[in-house]
Amino acid sequence: MAGTLDEFFVSIGVKGQNVVLSNIAKVKKEANNLSKLKPVIDMGKSNISKAMSSVKSMASMAGITGQAQITTSSTQPNPEQKKEDKQQEKNINKFSYGAKQFGNATKDFASSAATFDPLNVIKSASSGLGTALSGISVLGNTLGQLPKGLSDITNSMVDMASGALTMAKQSAEGAYGLSARNSTTKYYGGDEVNKGGMSNSEHAQLVMAISSSFGKIKKPMQDVLNELVDKKDTAALSRVASGNWESTGTDKGWMLQQITNQTAGLPPSVAQIIQTSLLKNNSELIQSKEGQVGQETNAGFKNRAESQTFGMFQATTAGDAATTFKTMDQSLNKMQLQLVDTGVQFAGAIVTATNALAEFPKTIKKMVDTANTVMDKLHIPSEYRPTIPRFDK
Repeated sequence: MAGTLDEFFVSIGVKGQNVVLSNIAKVKKEANNLSKLKPVIDMGKSNISKAMSSVKSMASMAGITGQAQITTSSTQPNPEQKKEDKQQEKNINKFSYGAKQFGNATKDFASSAATFDPLNVIKSASSGLGTALSGISVLGNTLGQLPKGLSDITNSMVDMASGALTMAKQSAEGAYGLSARNSTTKYYGGDEVNKGGMSNSEHAQLVMAISSSFGKIKKPMQDVLNELVDKKDTAALSRVASGNWESTGTDKGWMLQQITNQTAGLPPSVAQIIQTSLLKNNSELIQSKEGQVGQETNAGFKNRAESQTFGMFQATTAGDAATTFKTMDQSLNKMQLQLVDTGVQFAGAIVTATNALAEFPKTIKKMVDTANTVMDKLHIPSEYRPTIPRFDK
């Protein structure tokens, strides 16, 4: 640059050099004057005029030719620019919202983890991610409702999977219980006893009550029961047929009870024959169904519920369903154990930290004592030595 300036001075000669130097001096002087103008936030016409005059003078002295087109009118923003600025501000606000939601999602995740419920953890993580992303725009293209919608769908899927697993467990438990009951009812001769208007559960209770007192139900007792189930109150028939004649609340019932009590030591088949005779000849003592309505309707609902239990069991064990639910159950159990293990580790860390804090004053005292021992050997004055801080205030 210096070489170029030297060549310029040589080319214009001595006279030209003096003119240039003189103009440079005047430019510096005008620049100094311009710098002394007080800054004004609201540029008034007088200040604008002064600035323009100084600028024109500097341009003239510098040998700049041509007229500078300087306008004092305010520049009107480009409509497209305003639109972009507005969109940018909107994006910034969305991003800020997303960041805030992400923070809230983190808190929700921590709260869910503290419950040790794996499903809550999974749902909070999914919901938090979708909510956080839904408020963010990238290069003007918003992620919009898609992630949030996906999180809602994901949580619905989690709920459905969880519900299906719960149903699988309940249906397996229910199907086992019902099938065991049905097998037992059949074993004790219940298949030969009409249900009448009874539900499967009422029928099973009747059979179990009688068989517990008189063993497997055989003929002719089966025939007598089939005559009575449509006429007598189910609960009353169950009590009396199982040997509780006193429940009739009559003197005759009390006397029949004494007879029944004497059969306690007899073989089940013998005792059942005697009880069958008592039932056949004294059935008028048993409460009838007169005035009762809805037993068959109620039985229909209950029986369909049992059928649904078996249907759900089949649906949750057909094909790969059983393996899927087994794997899911194992995964959730493993995750829960991991959550508990993490809690145990946190508990250990807290105990360690608590113990460390309890020993902190002793540690400080040891450090100060050691420092003073060294300073004794160096003959350091006491005013320059460390003191043991108090931790009881």
